[in-house]
Amino acid sequence: MKQDYKQAKFLRFYYGECDILDRLEIENELETNVRANHQYATFYAGLLDNLKTLSPKQSSIDKILAYARS
Repeated sequence: MKQDYKQAKFLRFYYGECDILDRLEIENELETNVRANHQYATFYAGLLDNLKTLSPKQSSIDKILAYARS
């Protein structure tokens, strides 16, 4: 079945929060549907970019480590 997946559905799939039927459907689509695979790859790349931007500054890490040593 060819269908466009929404980011919310991909997010639930990524975190393992979707039910088994949705999970099997998405896994099948990712294996057989090039468009769905591309959509998920784009979603995943964006998710990783967002995680990278949420990292603390090095100065914050240094302050935490200095506090932990004292």
